[in-house]
Amino acid sequence: MIEYREMYIETIEDNLSLVRKRGKTLLSARKKGSSKRTFLNKERDEKTIRILASKFYYERLLSLAAKRKLLIENLLKFEKSAPLEGVFLNLPESVKEYVEPYETPLEKAIQDFESEYYSPHDTKAGNYMIKTNEGIMVRSKAEMIINDTLFKNHIPHKYEKPVNTRFGTLYPDFTVLNRNTGKQYIWEHFGMMDNPIYVDRFLQKLNSYRDAGYYLYDGLIATFSGKVFSEREFEMEVFTIIRNLLV
Repeated sequence: MIEYREMYIETIEDNLSLVRKRGKTLLSARKKGSSKRTFLNKERDEKTIRILASKFYYERLLSLAAKRKLLIENLLKFEKSAPLEGVFLNLPESVKEYVEPYETPLEKAIQDFESEYYSPHDTKAGNYMIKTNEGIMVRSKAEMIINDTLFKNHIPHKYEKPVNTRFGTLYPDFTVLNRNTGKQYIWEHFGMMDNPIYVDRFLQKLNSYRDAGYYLYDGLIATFSGKVFSEREFEMEVFTIIRNLLV
């Protein structure tokens, strides 16, 4: 943001100047260091006024933004040198077992997620027809591709792990973690989007997730396909999502 607006300011020679005259504020353009000004008419010079007004605003914005940037950089340096999670990690093992950490270390969060046991979704066993490279059974070729791509890229994931919300229990296709931040997403694949009845079910499910606080790409990942699809293209789509959100 700072770099873009600095470039914008540098490309504009004139500055916006405000003049009070007879109780009114008049707008004018004036070059830096010059006493000569050109008064601007709101109708005739609207485009020029917008350009100069943006420069006027950005010059004041950047002063504060530079201070904020410095604070963020210093905070990141401090967090890197003395993370709060490090306090728990450095405790003696004899003490750790009695302490609930304020910030769960990422490694522990991933370990807890991967070791969590949950009862499989109560459904007909015959629905699980395809075996993944990881050795679990899934319902469709698309789910197999998602699971295999997650597995190949070492993304912590669970298949049909129940998610409890105040609206009831949801059973997303996958629950996944960003391995660098610990942020959790639920991942649903909607695989018959060329079927109008299925589309209605999709919309109902999307509303259920929204009510529970999961929005597309803000806690909820969604992929789509028809009955027939390109496996190679779908695998690339899944990989792109992993690259953008989970690593």
